Amino acid sequence: MVDEAEIHRLANSADMKERIKAVCQLRDNFASFSDKDAAWSDFHRLTQDADSFVRLMAASALRYAFSDIHDKDTAWSDLIRLTRDENEDTRSIAVSGLAPVFSDIHDKDTAWSDLIQLTQDENEDTQSTAAYALTRVFQHVPNKDAAWSDLIRLIQDEIENTRLMAAYALGSAFLHLPDKDTAWSDLHRLTQDENEDMRSIAAYALGSAFLHLPDKDTAWSDLIRLTNDGNKEVRRDAASVLSYAFLYISDKDTAWSDLHQLTLNGDKEVRMYAYHSLGSASVYKATETEDEDKFRDELKKAIDYFENSSRESVDGSYNPARFCLPFYRSYYAIISKQQEAEAEATKYLDEAKNAAGGSESKEILLKAVENLANALKEAQKPLDFGETQEHLRACRQYCDHTAELADSTRGKSPVAAAAIMRGIPIVGVKVKEIIAEIQEMANEACQELQGTSKEEIACAVNKEVQKWRVDDQEDMTWNIEKLILILKSKIPQIPQNEHIHEKIEKLREEYDMVKQYDMVLLIIALMPDKSVHIGDNVTISDVTVGDNSQIIGKGNDNRNDSDNAPTSKKSLIKWINSPATIAAFIGFLCAEIGTYFYPVTYNHLISVGIASLVFIIVAIFNKE
Repeated sequence: MVDEAEIHRLANSADMKERIKAVCQLRDNFASFSDKDAAWSDFHRLTQDADSFVRLMAASALRYAFSDIHDKDTAWSDLIRLTRDENEDTRSIAVSGLAPVFSDIHDKDTAWSDLIQLTQDENEDTQSTAAYALTRVFQHVPNKDAAWSDLIRLIQDEIENTRLMAAYALGSAFLHLPDKDTAWSDLHRLTQDENEDMRSIAAYALGSAFLHLPDKDTAWSDLIRLTNDGNKEVRRDAASVLSYAFLYISDKDTAWSDLHQLTLNGDKEVRMYAYHSLGSASVYKATETEDEDKFRDELKKAIDYFENSSRESVDGSYNPARFCLPFYRSYYAIISKQQEAEAEATKYLDEAKNAAGGSESKEILLKAVENLANALKEAQKPLDFGETQEHLRACRQYCDHTAELADSTRGKSPVAAAAIMRGIPIVGVKVKEIIAEIQEMANEACQELQGTSKEEIACAVNKEVQKWRVDDQEDMTWNIEKLILILKSKIPQIPQNEHIHEKIEKLREEYDMVKQYDMVLLIIALMPDKSVHIGDNVTISDVTVGDNSQIIGKGNDNRNDSDNAPTSKKSLIKWINSPATIAAFIGFLCAEIGTYFYPVTYNHLISVGIASLVFIIVAIFNKE
């Protein structure tokens, strides 16, 4: 149980180290406090502490406890105040915490205005971080027309980072706009801006918004026009988004001809991206055909295009085919049952790791390589043609995004940073279905455990996961973080629970977001069967998550049948597999078998009877 009195004492201690301990305790346990108002009073005071490191820790802790704080307006004001702190690190942490908590704020219009004001801050890092936050929170702003006008105004701002990030926001915010025709006109106009950096960003924005644009044909023409721009970077950046735009253009024959024409372009980088787009488009065609032979032919064509893209590499720039080419070579070898498939896969891993080595986002990309390696393992399993297509479709999305993520050499630092911050994408499973299943199971657990000692934790988890949406990659990362905090705060940190807290922490350590959500699903599925108490005798059985979830797969089909079974069936499976039940059953069998090898005597019958009685008693006790 949380010792609230002790935390209050630490928060008011003259010892700076003890006040830091108080901040950590408030961060990790705020949801469990019986008197949250008193706890918030201590928390609020610590954000104004005389020691700069205490304030820094408080700024970091606020974002984690924010959803459980009653006085969210004051908490938001604290974060805004900390963005002006004398300590640079504190300012940075505070401004980066604004976007994750924005959805919990009551007065979102005022909070949006605060972010707009921060884009004018004298500190460049604060400017760009606040401007990037606008792209993340736009969907939550009630008055979207006014917010859109703010973005258009910021595009004329004198601060370069703010201008470019506001333009980038036009693409990411497009989905949430009521007047898409006017917004499309704004984007179209930016592609003709006199500033070359703005035209470059406009190309990115078109790529982000392409799926939702009302006039995709004109947007495609804008991109093709920008590939012939007088500025080298504009040409490259426009060419780099064509592979994504191709998926949603209605006239794919014309678009295909345009891409082929670009392979004759005088700019080597434009040719490189044109070949890469043709390769990605060929993989797309493979996933859409119903003919198995054509499927392989299209995949082989894709490999040829990726090879051409690789040959167009420019010294000092990133080639998008560095990941996709070795991957698809390996993939083709596997589905064609070639003997060298395993060697190809090994070669792919080595090449991909080398490709990641020189990138600023090396750690993330190595995780991407690991996940793509899992995709190759999945491809080796017996799959029917439809499953192979679904699997390849997922791989295409993943390869394209990995290439985008790895391209950290582009000159637009805000955009490069934004791409890296999006993290590894969710592909290969039907994520909406997984989240729907998590929500359904969480709701059932909450209902089933009403009136029990497990009600609080089950319903707290249910309340949180019902808010989950597949809208934004970072929001989904934040979903997991908030759930971890809820689980840790509701489950007492006592020796009996040490192993379950380790399992919860593994959620944070797992980079593969699909596996994270799968782990959440399993934890929630097991909750009704586990003894989760909030008293002194807390015992939480170990939760073991098997390695059945692949980054690329068919969602719930990858789980064991026992994981998909109704609660009562899972309980029965767990009882049958328990050591005590198995031991008693073996003893019973040994006694029975003995009667076949030796004459049945009175003593044998007694032995069998005792063994049977022991089996029944142990089994009943174990089931309870």
